[in-house]
Amino acid sequence: MTEASFIKPPNRLASRVGKGMSRPTALARADENLDSIREDILAYIDRGLAEMEAIFAQCAGASNPALATLYDPSNAIAGTAGTIGLVPLGKAAYNLCELLDGGELSGAYNLPAIKLHLDGMRLLRRFSSPEQDGDADLVLQNLAKLITHVNHERSGPFD
Repeated sequence: MTEASFIKPPNRLASRVGKGMSRPTALARADENLDSIREDILAYIDRGLAEMEAIFAQCAGASNPALATLYDPSNAIAGTAGTIGLVPLGKAAYNLCELLDGGELSGAYNLPAIKLHLDGMRLLRRFSSPEQDGDADLVLQNLAKLITHVNHERSGPFD
């Protein structure tokens, strides 16, 4: 009878990272790296919020095609906010993207809903401590209710 032998290929990632690094050590280093760029990420988010507010201020009508340009900065915020612990802000930005998608598909944007999302995002940007998690959840719940209402308005009661 033949005996099975196992070949273990070298792990290139492990050799690059270094042997002996524990998971807690790796996570601590990652947190240190994020802390070193936290201010840059916050500035990036703030520029995105300011850009969206400026675009919105120039849009008078619900069918203004410039409203579609709110999507890119909102998507960028959705993708970066969570990396520095602003998960509720990222969720609100994602919801705004969903709202903008619906407006583009229907041909008319809901300006009050967009304004409320922008205001909510500005508020969520200021939440940074765990004590404010309840407030952030409340803001997100109300924005979710707003999206449900807007989607119901778009589809009509018999769709």
